[in-house]
Amino acid sequence: MNTCNLLGDIFSLLSNVWNIIWDILALIGFSTIIKGLIDLVLTYHDLRKLENSYSQAITFIKRNLGEVSYVLSKLPEEIIVEATYKGGKTVSSRLLTALKKSVKKVRGKQYVSVVIFSDMSYPEQLAFIIKKAFDTVFPFEKVLEVEFREAILNYYAYKFAMACEKLVGRDTIEVLERDFQGTKYKDVVVRLDSKELEGRITLNPPPEVRPLLDRVIIPILELKSREMEFVSDLSTVEFVKARMGRILVAIAEGLIAVLFVGKRRPEDYICYVKERIGEFRGLLVCSRGAYTGVYEEFIHGELVRLLEESGNFTGIEIERFEGKLAAETGKEVYYRHGIFIDRDLLKP
Repeated sequence: MNTCNLLGDIFSLLSNVWNIIWDILALIGFSTIIKGLIDLVLTYHDLRKLENSYSQAITFIKRNLGEVSYVLSKLPEEIIVEATYKGGKTVSSRLLTALKKSVKKVRGKQYVSVVIFSDMSYPEQLAFIIKKAFDTVFPFEKVLEVEFREAILNYYAYKFAMACEKLVGRDTIEVLERDFQGTKYKDVVVRLDSKELEGRITLNPPPEVRPLLDRVIIPILELKSREMEFVSDLSTVEFVKARMGRILVAIAEGLIAVLFVGKRRPEDYICYVKERIGEFRGLLVCSRGAYTGVYEEFIHGELVRLLEESGNFTGIEIERFEGKLAAETGKEVYYRHGIFIDRDLLKP
């Protein structure tokens, strides 16, 4: 009997508590709660639309390109839009952002968080997100002038959008194209990504025609960025930026020959250089993996001697770029690239 009375008291208490909660909800008004839920759903829809557009585009490109490029292989798989602006108001949700981050961590997904700070059209917002994704794989602040870095970033973002036009839309492409066309070094970047340039300056016969920008230039910039990571002296940083800019311009203008070290005999590579080095004012030698040892032991010293004796240079500057990088497959590979360049090309 006592037990029944106790249970009755508990249920009575719970009923009173519920009545109090009910009164509070009535006071606040169901409309406020419903509005909050609707706002949450609309916020999720607005943010998710942008995130889905990016993730669908990156998936499409990786599945449909015959060969995933060095840069594309490094792009984040997904984007989390933490906040954006719509009609003068902020569209955001800390709860949604926290939940999405937790889910992606559990799934082991690589992602980047983005906040859009102005009231843009949807194509402008998507263009902004694509550029932010490429921004994560171009840590070149200490090795390239801002305008040079922006030209490379905008070019890759534009090419990315062009490759998946049906997913991102023509309006987004036009935004990215306009951004790229407004950059100072657009012509240099286009030439560096030209098969015509690669075929003309590569000494290996016949050249494996793949544009130098993705294949050689970006890895070089990444290696140099690592070297400069902890350099804080501003004069040194500015010196390196100017030097790297001049090197890239010289390559784009066809003044630097390129040699890829691979399976052939060391003496073959020396012959390639002997035959054509008179046409150029520098030489960029590229090797990676097991071939870096071949280059270092059997080729580098011979090239130094050959170039010094050629009489084609007023003075030779040598710069090396080496270290481990994640290749297109995701596997780490050791790169060893070296450039021999006429000192006059590095002068302001």
